[in-house]
Amino acid sequence: MTQFISLSSKAQTLVNHYVNCSRIKSPFDSNILKKLLISVYSHTADADTELLHILENYLIDLGDYYTDDDINILLSEYSVLAMYCHQHDDIFYSPLSERESSRNTGFKAGISDFLTPIDLVSLCLRIADCKAESNIYLPFAGTCSLALYQSTSCHYDADEISTEVWAYSKILLMSQGIAANLRCRDCLVRDDASKIKMPSPQYDYIFSFPPMSFGREERYIANTFLFLAQNALKCNGELYCLLPMSFCYGRDWLEFRESILKKSANVYSAIVISLPPLFKPYASVSMCLLCLKKDGKGTICLVDATDETFSVSKDLAGWKQSILKADSIIETISEQDKKYVWVGKSEDLSGDINLQPSRYLINDILPKANNGEKLFKLADLVDIMPFTDIVTNKIAEERDIPFIGIKELSSSYLNCDIYRKEIPVPNKRIGYRILTSDCLLIGFISGKFKVGRIHGASKTEPVALRPEIFAVKLKSKAITEDFLLRCIMAKETELQANRLSIGGVISRLTKSDFLSISVLVPTLIAQQESLCKEDTRSSLTESDRQLLESAESFRRDIHMKKHAIGQTIFNLNNWMKVLQRARKDGNGVVDDNAVVGTIHKTKVANIYSNLQAIMQELQIKISKLDSGYGMQCREIPLTDFIEDYIQKNPSPIFQYVFDSISNRAQQTITDPDGEIVIAKGDPIGYVHFPVEALTIIFDNIINNACCHGFENTADSKNMVRIEIMIEGENYIVNISNNGKPLLPGYDSESVLTYGISSKEGNGHYGIGGYEVCKLMQEFDGDAKFISNPDDEFSVTYKLIFHKNNIVASFSI
Repeated sequence: MTQFISLSSKAQTLVNHYVNCSRIKSPFDSNILKKLLISVYSHTADADTELLHILENYLIDLGDYYTDDDINILLSEYSVLAMYCHQHDDIFYSPLSERESSRNTGFKAGISDFLTPIDLVSLCLRIADCKAESNIYLPFAGTCSLALYQSTSCHYDADEISTEVWAYSKILLMSQGIAANLRCRDCLVRDDASKIKMPSPQYDYIFSFPPMSFGREERYIANTFLFLAQNALKCNGELYCLLPMSFCYGRDWLEFRESILKKSANVYSAIVISLPPLFKPYASVSMCLLCLKKDGKGTICLVDATDETFSVSKDLAGWKQSILKADSIIETISEQDKKYVWVGKSEDLSGDINLQPSRYLINDILPKANNGEKLFKLADLVDIMPFTDIVTNKIAEERDIPFIGIKELSSSYLNCDIYRKEIPVPNKRIGYRILTSDCLLIGFISGKFKVGRIHGASKTEPVALRPEIFAVKLKSKAITEDFLLRCIMAKETELQANRLSIGGVISRLTKSDFLSISVLVPTLIAQQESLCKEDTRSSLTESDRQLLESAESFRRDIHMKKHAIGQTIFNLNNWMKVLQRARKDGNGVVDDNAVVGTIHKTKVANIYSNLQAIMQELQIKISKLDSGYGMQCREIPLTDFIEDYIQKNPSPIFQYVFDSISNRAQQTITDPDGEIVIAKGDPIGYVHFPVEALTIIFDNIINNACCHGFENTADSKNMVRIEIMIEGENYIVNISNNGKPLLPGYDSESVLTYGISSKEGNGHYGIGGYEVCKLMQEFDGDAKFISNPDDEFSVTYKLIFHKNNIVASFSI
């Protein structure tokens, strides 16, 4: 039903040739396959001139790539080619706020622009099992995936607001011989006037993947599906909708959840399936599948399919992309496996009608009590401290109120004391809560706890806290402060918190969910003290181990210093070779205005400037006695840093590929007081890292690309691609090249290991990759090396920045 399409070997070769040529011309073009299909369609006998006029910006001259015989081969497999292009495309349609301008701007990339994954289409159609001749409605139709893969003959109504997507979808449907009433119109319900007139419920099934939006636009989408569920579904009709996880708990969907599940007198049954990350590396938004049936039973089934049991992974440009195992999910639902499935009624749900499956499947991960232990909820052990006020940083600065956020807390309960006099005053405009007494601090964000113990807070000397930090005091004598913090940092507590936490990109705990977490407490204080002492001894053992490694670490640092100098000399040598060629071409005379290079053309005067800059860099590196110690962290705008690095470090061997526009603010954002928080064009991503260290890291990666990937040989096809992404609470910088893949016999781990080099014995000592990893970890980051020999960009360095400015709005 939803198998991947295969072209003949001849047709596949032709498509590959076109794609490769197009990528060289326009590496950022996300419409390559659309252009191919639309252009081949224009050569068919029944091509619609109206559709071609709408899509004229996507027509290409096939004669630039193919002979007449080649085009005839593609035409002979036109139906299969259409599905192939659809399955291998990335872009769906532009975000809701931009869709009305799509006639002028075309298919645009954005947070909701993803083709519905074929495995998710398969899951929907398998659960629905549509009967022949059913009436089906596709709001926000996009490319009509759920019609293209339907195995039975059905009647379709579909709405799509984008003129270009509407025309493209018509071509896809016609290529498969599917008749559909595909209308180019807006189906969004903004108010009563915008509701589509439906004299009576008429649809057996509704399938939709609406755009992922936020704020007012998300409320409009919620209103739309509430209207459709109440007015468009026949008796026993079914609605299937792919939605962000915020549907399960967000305020914008609260009226939908209340009306359908609380106030409908059990008219509807619902299945909600939380899904693995389907859209990485493009977005980190968690998704769920809503299956609503108008059957009068009122049964609610919540399924947690985020477990690896229900998906397989494939590599995509160095990322692990999840593919759903539809059979496993359906079997688990059918068997009602209590590890993954919760079944109940609306009255069994929490007060805000939270439909997040994981929160109802928490019993199997609760810690098990042994002899002398008792299970307590945090609500039985602690009280949440009251706060006196909420202030902005302007007031905080005026009153000299220091600030505590997640970064000020500790990952070790043995070293978590925070003294008020040592806390900085905030320098960003944000709301804080005021704490006026000493207490324990517990923070949770994106899957991890951190703790603290504040000293010196009082009514006259208050402290400001971020909203995601809970300030607590013991109210029970059954536990000590130290043991409570130890329990908070336990794996069992983290697992519970992850199942209860909510949030689109960055997950957080509400106060009530925090207090519902259970911890194991021994009955004797002596046992608690003994456990704390064991942790202390373990920490001391770790300190001894680190001390024994210090001598080896120092030796490696000295080696890295020599390596950094060698890298600069290597770059100097590349430019000297170009200058020597210029001298040879000029018969010993070098003109400053002469242009040299057949691939990357540059003036001799620019070469002199590059040589001077390299000599200055060499002097700086020689003067340094180490490669990391003493460097000061500061806020670095990633986009600005990368643009500056590219400008200062041109190469005669390759060209850089970096899309800075998508990493800058697309509009100006102001705070409630009207002051600008971020202006249009400002960089979005900031990391806390030393500029010098990040420059050394980039130098290592770029030099390794020149040496190993491109083997110091210039070519117009040589590219180093730099990308900025968000993964959970971390910023990711991927640096990849399309040179030669990693040699056989070397794995990803060995590249980052000290003393291992694929060119050992030729002046290469296996230091560059090790230094990348060491410097990232030294400043609270991480690095990974990813090898995908079959990909165009087969080698990727993944730099992970834990300290950054990622903030998601959330109300406790």
